[in-house]
Amino acid sequence: MKIGRILCGAVTLALCIVSLVLVGGCGKRAPNKLVVATQADFPPFEYYRDGRLAGIDPELAAIIAKDLGMELVMDDLSFEYLLPTLKQGRADIAISAITITPERREMVDFSEPYYCSGQVAVVPYASPIKSSEDLKGKIIGVQRGTSGEAFVEKKFQKPSRFQNISTALNSLLVGQLDALVVDCGVARRIVFQNKNLRMLTPVLTHEDYGIAVRKGQLDLLKKINSTIRRLKQNGEIQRLIDKHASVQDFQPVVSGGTRPDLKVVVDMNFPPFFCMKGDRPSGTDAVILANIADELNMNVVFVAANSDSVINAVASDNTILLGASGITVTPERQKIVDFSVPYYSSRQRLYLGKGVSVRTDGELKKLRIGTVYKTTGDEYVQKNFPGTRESFSDAVLLVDALRKGAVDGIVIDEPSGIVMTRNIEGVTCYPKVLFTEELAYAVHKGNPELLAKINKILSRMIDEGEIRRICRRAIEGSY
Repeated sequence: MKIGRILCGAVTLALCIVSLVLVGGCGKRAPNKLVVATQADFPPFEYYRDGRLAGIDPELAAIIAKDLGMELVMDDLSFEYLLPTLKQGRADIAISAITITPERREMVDFSEPYYCSGQVAVVPYASPIKSSEDLKGKIIGVQRGTSGEAFVEKKFQKPSRFQNISTALNSLLVGQLDALVVDCGVARRIVFQNKNLRMLTPVLTHEDYGIAVRKGQLDLLKKINSTIRRLKQNGEIQRLIDKHASVQDFQPVVSGGTRPDLKVVVDMNFPPFFCMKGDRPSGTDAVILANIADELNMNVVFVAANSDSVINAVASDNTILLGASGITVTPERQKIVDFSVPYYSSRQRLYLGKGVSVRTDGELKKLRIGTVYKTTGDEYVQKNFPGTRESFSDAVLLVDALRKGAVDGIVIDEPSGIVMTRNIEGVTCYPKVLFTEELAYAVHKGNPELLAKINKILSRMIDEGEIRRICRRAIEGSY
């Protein structure tokens, strides 16, 4: 990425008709323009697509500009120059997956958080590095000026610094680095597209992204916060996340052979139903669907998506036949997809963090309860404990928030709760079962023959006890 600024012309965003330009020169800014500092090398937040700036943050900036009645101007800079540029008055706001930290608050003001994330380590698949403790003394790459850089320097040692993630990733791929520490969402994209890499868990940090504003701009900050609140409440921010981390951005993780493909969209971070072990799909759904595909004489192809976008992907893309990863059958979902016969009855449970004690249901309303966004557990918490909910984009971030004490408890499927909290000290399960639900596979509407065949195979596997054995082995960690 060039640090200098280049005139690139206008781009029309789908959400609103607003001029999106990369500005040049250092002269006086034109009136009625919202100048936004960003770094366009951090997909899915900022990146170039067909020569145009795209991503979660540019679209969010476009909505803010529209609300302000201003023309949007994006200034593409190196990440380390974003806040200094803002402080010097050469930009109005900065948005580029910027983590809110006490040190940065001394330079600028921040909006309310619009995204929850964390830093993770990416290593070669064959690397002997198994946990974060193994990173000590290793050559670790980071992007200059990021929270990942600060964390590595404080926790481990002086890192190898790069101007952008693309250069750092290339150094990892050619063997010049032992590990790369990067944002969790970016790491998933890297691992899905490079099967010789893997991501270490748990995440290293828990952090929030905010929009930076020059100190003293209280009226602007108030208006930005108003927009963020509205977009969080109506689901628009999550829609942007789904759009730019959508299934078409990822490569299938299992393919090959001459048989026709059975394309299945999954959340790959939801053990024991689905997860990746190196480059191998693992978990209850991975095993069941491999058996189904084999009996159908088809080649199973798993495609990655966020948990809340799986159903929409099945409904809207006629090349995707199935959706999986512990999906609950609900009346609302049955309006847009068909469902197989249920293969598992699951219970939603509340897991409490270390030192959290609850004796009555009434005390639950005082807790900070984490959920995975748009799941049935998320809906339950919104309805029964309003004001206490904190939602996360996937189960890995949810459980890590519990581990770090960022929430008091989490609501999640019992099998996932057992698997994902078993190594967290002091976690307890609230004795009351919140509710029970049926899990099934989502099927693209208009495929009655395929649905009938899948139901026949599932029914036989249920009758023979095979699915019960698969589920038990997945919870035990055998897959």
